[in-house]
Amino acid sequence: MGKKILTISFLVFLGLALFTYFSHPRSSPKETLALRDSSTARIFLEDFNISRYEGSQMIHSGKANFGYFFEPNRVELKGDILMERYPKDGVESVRAQLGVGEFEATSLGQVMNDTKFKKAEMEDHVVVKLKDHMLETEQATYIESSKTLSSKRPVIITGEKRRMEGDDGFL
Repeated sequence: MGKKILTISFLVFLGLALFTYFSHPRSSPKETLALRDSSTARIFLEDFNISRYEGSQMIHSGKANFGYFFEPNRVELKGDILMERYPKDGVESVRAQLGVGEFEATSLGQVMNDTKFKKAEMEDHVVVKLKDHMLETEQATYIESSKTLSSKRPVIITGEKRRMEGDDGFL
């Protein structure tokens, strides 16, 4: 009796395995990528840190909770974003909860190499620190070609013994 139950169970599972194998659609990885929606991230990072060095000197660092890299040249960062630059006269930093960066590249491979930055959009408690000044707003856009930071939301700028507030954004 036990052998019959074992044999029947084996045949049932073998039949299910064969059915699954033959009914599964087959496609090459290239076809799968071609069918994939272009809004799907090609690279996904979680709780990551990035650094850039010149010799033994760190010149840039960054971290975020999530990073999504999209073809051909877009990067989205989410959660506790901190990007820092270390010039000789101090530390410059940008903090936000959401950020999108665009690069002058034609592929993600070029983004990973030394490519030029094009534009960044940041949202949700954006804090920019430069030397003795701190700028706070809920949304900001940085354009590299004109080196401008702008916002259409209220802003607070604080510095050594000064405080400025604006209700209609800044350029």
